[in-house]
Amino acid sequence: MKRMFTALRKQGKPSPFKWWVMLISSLLISSHGQASSPGPDVSKAASEKHVSTTRLRHLRAGEQITSFTLINSATKETIQTLTNGSTLNLATLPTKNLNIRANTNPGTVGSVIFNLSGTLTRTQIESQGPYDLFGDGLDWTPDAGSYTLKATPYSEAKGAGTAGTSSSITFKVVSPQTVQVNFQDPATVPPAGWVRDYGQAFGFRTETYQGKNLRYGWKKRLDGSLLNMAIGGDTPGNGRNRNWAANVVQGTLIHMQSDDIVGDFNGTKAEGYWEMEVPVGFYDVTVSAGDANVYPFPESHSLNVEGAEAISNFVPTGPVNTASRVQSATVRVMVSDGNLTIDADGGFNTKINSVRIVPVASGPYAYWSVNEQQLTIEKGASTVNKTFSLELGNSGDKNVQYTLSAVYDAGGSGWLSFNATHDGTEPNVTFNYAAAEKLPVGTYKATVKAVAPGFSGGSFVVQVKVSAPHPYVVSSTPVNAATNVSVNTASIAANNIYVPEVDGYTGGVDNSTITSSTVKLLKVVGNTTTQIQGVVQGTGGGDAISFSPTFALEANTTYKFVVTDGVKSYSKASFLPYTATFTTGDAIESTDPLSVEFTKVTIAETQHKAYSSLVIGPDDKLYALRLDGVIERYTITRPAGTLSNPQSIATLMTKYGARSAIGLVFDPASTATNLIAYVSHCSSGLKGAPEFDGKVSKLTGAGLATEQLLVTNLPRSTKDHLVNSLAFGPDKALYFNLGSNSSMGAYDGSWQRTESLLSSSVLRLDLTKLNGTTLDVKTTTNQALINQAGADQLRLSDNTYNPYATNAPLKIYASGIRNAYDLVWHSNGQLYAPANGSAAGGNTPASVPGTRRLDGTLYNGPAIPATSGVQVQNDWLFRIKPNGYYGHPNPFRGEYVSNRGSKDNIEYPATVTADANYRGAAFDFELNRSPNGVIEYKSNAFNGALKGKLLVCRFSGGGDIIVLEPGSLVKGSADNLYDIKKSYTGAGTNGLVGMSGFINPLDIVEDVKTGNLYVIEFNWNNIPDKTSQITLLQVSSLSDTEGFATAFPSKISAVEVVGVTATAGTLTTTGSTVNFAGGTSQSAGLGKAEDDSRGKGKGKGKKDDQYDDGVRDYSEVALHTVTISNTGRGNLVLKGLGITGADAGEFKMFGDPGVNPNKPVKIRKNSSVTFNIAFFPTSKGEKKAKLEAVGKKKKNDQVVSVELSGIGISYEDDSSAISGPPADTEEQVNTRIAGQTTAKVPGLKIYPNPIQNREKISIDLSDFAGREPVTITMHDRYGQLYQAKTVNTDAQGGTSVELPITRAMKPGIYIIKAHTATGIEQSKFIME
Repeated sequence: MKRMFTALRKQGKPSPFKWWVMLISSLLISSHGQASSPGPDVSKAASEKHVSTTRLRHLRAGEQITSFTLINSATKETIQTLTNGSTLNLATLPTKNLNIRANTNPGTVGSVIFNLSGTLTRTQIESQGPYDLFGDGLDWTPDAGSYTLKATPYSEAKGAGTAGTSSSITFKVVSPQTVQVNFQDPATVPPAGWVRDYGQAFGFRTETYQGKNLRYGWKKRLDGSLLNMAIGGDTPGNGRNRNWAANVVQGTLIHMQSDDIVGDFNGTKAEGYWEMEVPVGFYDVTVSAGDANVYPFPESHSLNVEGAEAISNFVPTGPVNTASRVQSATVRVMVSDGNLTIDADGGFNTKINSVRIVPVASGPYAYWSVNEQQLTIEKGASTVNKTFSLELGNSGDKNVQYTLSAVYDAGGSGWLSFNATHDGTEPNVTFNYAAAEKLPVGTYKATVKAVAPGFSGGSFVVQVKVSAPHPYVVSSTPVNAATNVSVNTASIAANNIYVPEVDGYTGGVDNSTITSSTVKLLKVVGNTTTQIQGVVQGTGGGDAISFSPTFALEANTTYKFVVTDGVKSYSKASFLPYTATFTTGDAIESTDPLSVEFTKVTIAETQHKAYSSLVIGPDDKLYALRLDGVIERYTITRPAGTLSNPQSIATLMTKYGARSAIGLVFDPASTATNLIAYVSHCSSGLKGAPEFDGKVSKLTGAGLATEQLLVTNLPRSTKDHLVNSLAFGPDKALYFNLGSNSSMGAYDGSWQRTESLLSSSVLRLDLTKLNGTTLDVKTTTNQALINQAGADQLRLSDNTYNPYATNAPLKIYASGIRNAYDLVWHSNGQLYAPANGSAAGGNTPASVPGTRRLDGTLYNGPAIPATSGVQVQNDWLFRIKPNGYYGHPNPFRGEYVSNRGSKDNIEYPATVTADANYRGAAFDFELNRSPNGVIEYKSNAFNGALKGKLLVCRFSGGGDIIVLEPGSLVKGSADNLYDIKKSYTGAGTNGLVGMSGFINPLDIVEDVKTGNLYVIEFNWNNIPDKTSQITLLQVSSLSDTEGFATAFPSKISAVEVVGVTATAGTLTTTGSTVNFAGGTSQSAGLGKAEDDSRGKGKGKGKKDDQYDDGVRDYSEVALHTVTISNTGRGNLVLKGLGITGADAGEFKMFGDPGVNPNKPVKIRKNSSVTFNIAFFPTSKGEKKAKLEAVGKKKKNDQVVSVELSGIGISYEDDSSAISGPPADTEEQVNTRIAGQTTAKVPGLKIYPNPIQNREKISIDLSDFAGREPVTITMHDRYGQLYQAKTVNTDAQGGTSVELPITRAMKPGIYIIKAHTATGIEQSKFIME
């Protein structure tokens, strides 16, 4: 409200005495002014003064008003200069007793006339300096509002004479108030004390429930232009009321990011940010975000106030209208531009409920131009130009001297440098954060404060994220742009990678980040890509990333190998994205090199266990050693080979705790009634392990319950190169390999350990020399002691073990074997050991003359230079000879040349050849095969086709059993005949039936009485849909020579938004998993990445789509991979491929081979065709169809099918369309489970339960129908669906499933349901 000031005449006359006093005073004291103002006339009389006639008559020319100054009317002290457009905040001024002074040139003029207009008006004449708007005696506390002030100088008093140059300014007076804004639909009445916002564009608000003199509203996130979100749809606009009667403020909302919503939206699709005009100053701002209702569309709410993060990626949980569905937060911010801004940067489909803005009255204050500054710095990177500058000012706009300080949060200090004082004449303050590069990887915060006399301190928070250097792939095999690549390629591997070493972190790749989502092989057909079925894995050393296709690749086809930034090092640094493309050559016609065939049978009760070794004991029972040291014993049912009567032998675990146990062997002298076994073991864990903790124990007794420690302090690596498998030789000595401590013989960043005297060797233990004692074999690192060790000196002077002593029970049998997981003494008298070569990036040592070698001589060979970054090495089968060297350097033994010298290590000079003692390899497995378990097949099954041949597990490359045939199977042949002359793979177009498609086969054993095989499938990377287990390979009759079609998966479940037509394109993933409510999606993630320079959001585009919290992107239809494979012995002719059923028109194939009766497609043995299926719903609800593939047969054609199930949804529909009926209560679930105990019904087992540390949840199904499609769904207890996956049971009606736990899932009770054609089984689990 404006107040008009008018002059009031004084009543009556002064007494004669007073009149004379006033007259005399007027002659002696110069007149100061007169005004038209509120108040009695006495104010005028008291302030009106006159100058002498001489002065008034003195002519002045060129008078001007130069500036205006705001002063304290009581003390006359200057507060600040007033300029055009100034804003006076009454809450922050040092006093509310104000006046405005006009400054003139010259300093004294005849008079000044003031004219104030606006919210208040006043006219004042000042005839003596200083010239003040309210004279000498009045205090002015202005009302909030806008003002214009004009001052004109005159040459004579009382505004007489000649007018000089006037000056005018406009200014605002503000008095901050607490404002509460409810974001809502137009119809809702806000609670008392709240104003409403229903999406109008930024501007003055004049409607009901919109306060008084408030200016607020919405602007477009993209460019800062005005945005009206109060229109569109039938609400209208983006406001909603979720009908939470008890909490209107949090039950209402406005969609800030409705452009994230896919499909139809009942409102305006746009992203907006909100602003309110407020005085410059500090505010405590409380915001609320979330949605009280439950919908299947993803949402992750983020709110930032003036760039300060208030709410970050909040995902609502729980039932409708509960507190867990909204989140509030308060931040203190500085508003420096007069507009308080709230944006949703970093969020996805953010909805704001309310804001409460409370001014912080602090008097005069200093302030910075930002509230938060976010920075990143990479360790090892250049520290040049690691600076930033911010403006520092104060509410009085004065040039003052500031004192600056920083307070650091715990964890790191001193990383920010700046001048401790700053002159206010320069607004910019520069900070240097280069020292943060020296901090350990992590996030650090500091609060910087500036203080000045008379001003309260201003502060801002600076956060620096210190990241590890990015690892990256240097190259892969096949090499990028390779052509004519064999369709039988068993491994596609990034085997030359660079992972920077970071203090405090394990070296190499974090294998847990290698998944089918982060590492992919894609088939490329035009613009469509299809993810190939296979196994992804890392290595124990973290030095390679590989993919093994389940079936042979398609001929003359382009493939793309992809490593995404989801793969990380242990320091959490993301790999730089990598792709390599290659093209296959012509098809390879199938042959049948060996007439053998096995049938795979899953062994019940072995799932989800990490087995390391298999052996059949003298009691004809199967013994399965687990990695943790527990031995499981099973009765074998012959000839079928099934296992029963499991028993656990926990002797090692009872004594030592959990172990890393690898080797298990029975003494040749043991019998069914006198069991004697030996186990090699180390401490638990496969990273950061201690160096000397390897052991060999002897177990005896009927239950192997008695343990005797035979050997202790064997060396081991930091990772998975351990004390490996054990084998008795023909001399009754015990042989085993010790893995290397390094990649290539010298310290490297991945393995982070040097070699020791016994590492990377095959050792021979003479049990007769132990004499019932424990042998401590810890060795020295003192090379001089090793060089001088005497033959009769079992202990060196530092009391360490000397393996070169004549009487040493444990000796080095052969050296340079990098990592032979297993070894076997063949009946031909040869010791064979498959060994894993190193990945790229290792280092080799330089030679040191005079170093003792294995044969007792001192090294006097050629000078061998050290090398680094050596290329990947092949995997080999070695035929181990006594005292032989097999290519892995060990400087403690005077062995310096890796493998065959420059032939295998291009970093060597060309003159470097193999070590003089190098014995070569019996077979080349080539790159990245990881050969591990090995046996000699001994039975006469298949008419002896496999007898005498070696069977080797190819753990990664191939995922199969390869058969190797030595040139001679008998003793006494020429030495060169014992190398391998023929090989037969399980995988590939010429693969052996039943010997491929394993998930990391680790070890193998034969039941020589039947010829059946047992294989450990380790599932190294815990691949979803797969499981670790023991698999039986039954000897089978040979099937016919026709192909046999198999379809995977058996069912596809899809949920898509009605009307969406774009497909995921190159972001295709695989399988039939569909996830909701923030769970992992099978299409690309969508959202917003963090912005390290978060500002107010004005004029900034949307963030990059790097939202990686598992939020499903419904803007693109997910492509689901289908594989039609040939698992028979001959070629498969596919004569038909199509989609049938009532809703067939809503499903579509992409990248299919275009099969029809006139264009059949031939699929060779162990091969497949892969393509995509997508669901395009035209209306809401459930849709059904079927994909059918027809294989041509001599008699009756074979038909295989994939069930297609889809649900069409749209935003803000009833979520029951996707969630199904509400989940049972906890009591109902418990009652149902209890009722199932009396009858044999389908079983649903969940473990671990409760789940901790966000592990994967494992689900075992049992007693369902054989080979039955089962859809697994995961709900919270309120019915919201999180994930869905379709699997097939095996012939016995069982299977195992793993589901990931996403960040969207909060602690609580969850329900797992198994849906079949005949009903639903369900069970619960608790996430803590």
